Amino acid sequence: MKRPTRAKVGYQVYTIGWLDESEWEAAGLPDNTNGATRPSHGIIAIRLGFNRSEEWYRETLVHELLHACFAVSRIDVYMDDKVLDAEELVCNTQAPMLLALFRENPKVLRYLTGE
Repeated sequence: MKRPTRAKVGYQVYTIGWLDESEWEAAGLPDNTNGATRPSHGIIAIRLGFNRSEEWYRETLVHELLHACFAVSRIDVYMDDKVLDAEELVCNTQAPMLLALFRENPKVLRYLTGE
């Protein structure tokens, strides 16, 4: 299956880049992460390599899409200074749950998307 290159989150369209190690470094993205979301630029970057499975990339994409949801919904306005820690906690714990929920419940997903 072909990897997506764009996603609409609320009102904002994000470009999804699947970057190899040299592209990741050239973009100046953090060395200690495997995904990055830049809401002000409408960009999500996923780092390729490390012999990761496609399932791992899917989970990483859901994780970054959750960051995009946080940004678009402006939930940070309602949170204290620990928002980044809380956001990362939510994204880390809920990305695999949401991915499994969508995969294991196709009828629910079709209902939710109006298909």
